[in-house]
Amino acid sequence: MKLILRGKPVRSKLVSRSLSKTERDTYRPTWLMMPIKIIFGFNCDMLNDYGMMLYHNNRLIKAYEKVGYQKQENELGVGVVGVAEVDFLEPIHNKQDFKTDEKYISLMKAFGEKLNDYWNEKIQGQTSQTPHARR
Repeated sequence: MKLILRGKPVRSKLVSRSLSKTERDTYRPTWLMMPIKIIFGFNCDMLNDYGMMLYHNNRLIKAYEKVGYQKQENELGVGVVGVAEVDFLEPIHNKQDFKTDEKYISLMKAFGEKLNDYWNEKIQGQTSQTPHARR
């Protein structure tokens, strides 16, 4: 697909390639044969744009879905973006969200735990504090 804005082509870029301190992880649920590949990294705009980017057949369905530490009212997890292709989930009719079922709920919980681990490794490891000590 080509986008043209004001007569000039718009260059697209992959979110996963614009992140810093990237790390690849996998999650293998019991109800799925193939593991889910996840890419975590830090976004340049750490104040507003962070969370999970969920794709279905290479189409962005959910952008910046907050999981794990990011759901709490503090600075834990701020700036971390996760990218995952979740083709096994079913989008709702307008393709702007996923059907909330057991698979979706367990996946979001697992993504939250993976994001928390990434945050603890990258940030807490540098400051040698645990997340509980910052409360």
